[in-house]
Amino acid sequence: MNLKKSVIPHYSSFLRVKGGETIYISGQLPIDTETKKPVSKETKDQVRLALKKMEDIIKTQGGDRYHIVKTVAYTDDISNWEDINEVYNEFFGEHKPTRTIVAVKEIHFGVKVEIEGIAVI
Repeated sequence: MNLKKSVIPHYSSFLRVKGGETIYISGQLPIDTETKKPVSKETKDQVRLALKKMEDIIKTQGGDRYHIVKTVAYTDDISNWEDINEVYNEFFGEHKPTRTIVAVKEIHFGVKVEIEGIAVI
């Protein structure tokens, strides 16, 4: 199999990481920390907030979004795939962590996405 042809532009098929400290980030919900409610009903807004919350956690450990090597996005509807891809491209740019998207029946608080990750700093 030619991996270069199988790679979809918004994520890597694999990454090899040497050294560093590994940070495992629990699923981040797109819940506003002040209101305790979903940030928006729009999938893109929810993905942006979940990724931003993940980045904020990594920053407390001396890293940034470019240290993320793996994410798993859970969505309540597989039709959200394109919106998730668009925000991933916007958020990560040329950095392409590995990624899995899983469609589930429902997510806590009625949100559309929850995203967990692994970072190496």
